[in-house]
Amino acid sequence: MTFRPELDPRTEPIAQLLKRLETLPDLENFLVVPEGVMLNYQLRKPSSSKYINFMPPEIIIYGEETILQDLADHPPQYVVVIPKDTREYGVGEFGQDPRYGARIMSWIASRYEPVWQVPMGEDSHIRLLKRK
Repeated sequence: MTFRPELDPRTEPIAQLLKRLETLPDLENFLVVPEGVMLNYQLRKPSSSKYINFMPPEIIIYGEETILQDLADHPPQYVVVIPKDTREYGVGEFGQDPRYGARIMSWIASRYEPVWQVPMGEDSHIRLLKRK
């Protein structure tokens, strides 16, 4: 259950993402950044990380290095990147702002390759990446 597409532009792209994930025969686990653990629940597939949210408060509370160590110890099979407006926190987009997820996204970029994407709005995409 979600908002109608005319009320929330994320509705259709996320529905397409769920369909795509359902078709992956080798899907055992996946991580969603910066947030989206509900997708894991909907597909009944675990996240590999004990951290389920990567929003600014969690980065501040746990520390990016601690989260990175958990990802290195338990690398996900797939990573889903869903753009999220974080202006309310005074930071840029996850992975673009050095204060917010840049090291995590650098780690992901060096170990994962894009396998699928769907537009979400005019300037952004939901991206699915698979471990190299």
